[in-house]
Amino acid sequence: MIKSWQDPMVMNGGKLAYQDRVAIVTGAASGIGLATGRKLLSRGYQVVAVDVRRPKEKAFQFIEKDLSKGSFVFSGSVELLVCSHGIGGPQWSWEVMMGVNATGVRNVVEGVLPKMGVGGSIVFVASMTGPVLGNKGMQIANYAASKGAVVGYMRQLAVELAPKGIRINAICPGPVVTPMTDNLKKRDPELYEEFFGRCLLPGKTTAEDIAEAILHIVEMPRMTGQMIVVDGGYSIW
Repeated sequence: MIKSWQDPMVMNGGKLAYQDRVAIVTGAASGIGLATGRKLLSRGYQVVAVDVRRPKEKAFQFIEKDLSKGSFVFSGSVELLVCSHGIGGPQWSWEVMMGVNATGVRNVVEGVLPKMGVGGSIVFVASMTGPVLGNKGMQIANYAASKGAVVGYMRQLAVELAPKGIRINAICPGPVVTPMTDNLKKRDPELYEEFFGRCLLPGKTTAEDIAEAILHIVEMPRMTGQMIVVDGGYSIW
């Protein structure tokens, strides 16, 4: 019997809870993807990192791939897919933004689903921006549209995949300390502080916080088709 999701060990002999199960994590070179991959390693998963850059974490298996360009092929079974790759900011065109954030998600999902059986789980890292609300002072409509597309894709896939015993959910983070928001801080420090300052809870949400939430979703066997917002209270007032 597995202990709570906060404890990586199981009751019988102290083996890791998910020993030798395979998890693919996209965007694992930094930010939420890197934190999630490391958290999965601590639970016993074999983590396959997919990114355009090699992660610093040497325990990951690495596949270099721009998911916006062409199909994704993987050999071997997969128990978990976490799509955390993405780009943001006003500098990206509609075509590039949708290519990475939406088409890239579709490409990896279509490549992984044939390798996933009953009990498989997929988690998309979307955003509160688009699916939940808009952000004043930020010219990021392209980004909002791409994340809204991801959530819509998730909901329909949940209906189609449920008979196969595969669950799919999305997590929608609010302000998180990542390389993406670091770029905002460099570009507009005042807007950065305003963005994080709207959160009701003290402190700042970290990539590790989102990784913990992703693990919680993975361990909820009756949850599918859901959008989970983790934003420190940003969107409730």
